[in-house]
Amino acid sequence: MMRRGLQPIRRGVSLIEAAVCVAITGGLAAAALTAAGQTSRAREAASERGRAMALASSLMSEIRGRPYSAGTPLPASLLKSKAGQARGAFDELADYHGLDDSPPLSEAGDTMAGGEWRRLVRVEFVQPTKPDASTLIDTGLRRIEVMVLKNDRPIVTLHALRTEAGEAEPQ
Repeated sequence: MMRRGLQPIRRGVSLIEAAVCVAITGGLAAAALTAAGQTSRAREAASERGRAMALASSLMSEIRGRPYSAGTPLPASLLKSKAGQARGAFDELADYHGLDDSPPLSEAGDTMAGGEWRRLVRVEFVQPTKPDASTLIDTGLRRIEVMVLKNDRPIVTLHALRTEAGEAEPQ
């Protein structure tokens, strides 16, 4: 229907308008799905870090409770590791050097997490003026490192310093 001097009255949506609407809606849906996926991955990563921190903290607390030395003058890096033995037999810091705990076990031997989790421990003599530098000589200061991995990917690493006199301030 036409009126004089005016445009015709439109009674529908053109094909171009419909295509633009579909493109905009598709773009918004894709952005929403991408954001939801990123949120889910971030939530999973935070959960993994929390679990890894709990596993590292429990082992670090256990290690910190052991005496500095049982009278052996050998550096931890040269000591025969007791890894593979029940941890109830570990009676000093150096016994934990080289521990590869997969799946992670409690001190009593109970499984704490699945086989995809792993804890590695290093106990080394360090220089008092440079606690990040290892040495073969007992300087009266040891660095304890507990690393937690999931599927062989490092998640959390904790460090602590220990002196013959007791606990040093954590790094």
